[in-house]
Amino acid sequence: MRKAVLLAALVALAALAVGLLGTGTASAYGKDAVHQVTISSSITPNLFGPGTGGGIWLWIELDGTSATSGGTGDYTGSDCIHHTPLGPTRAHPDSGEVTWSVSGTTITIVGVTIGGDNQPVTITVPLSGHERTDNASVFSPPVGFLPGRAEVQVTG
Repeated sequence: MRKAVLLAALVALAALAVGLLGTGTASAYGKDAVHQVTISSSITPNLFGPGTGGGIWLWIELDGTSATSGGTGDYTGSDCIHHTPLGPTRAHPDSGEVTWSVSGTTITIVGVTIGGDNQPVTITVPLSGHERTDNASVFSPPVGFLPGRAEVQVTG
């Protein structure tokens, strides 16, 4: 009986701590995070000949005072482009600082660079939700010229 009372007290204490500290959806990513954006893009294999293709994988944190305020943020990820007309062809880490703005139901993110030659790219994603689309709808040229598909998830 004594163990059951002790266990109940520990559970109540844990619940009280969670209630007092909160578990906000963006708190795991940073105090000011209002959106988390993940992008998984594939570049059509073999379009430019055998052994070509690749992909781009990004995680972007957008900080601000509200979901539509705009602001700053950061990103990390990688890209691997094989024998395409765009830049050096191998795997590259990607990371840096961004700025973002909202127009209607669309977020525009500026400051991302892709590849070993740090090709600047503007990213356009929905304000929230999941979207499966083509690369041209997400990435500005020249990255957007690469054929393929992109999976985009925006949470806030």
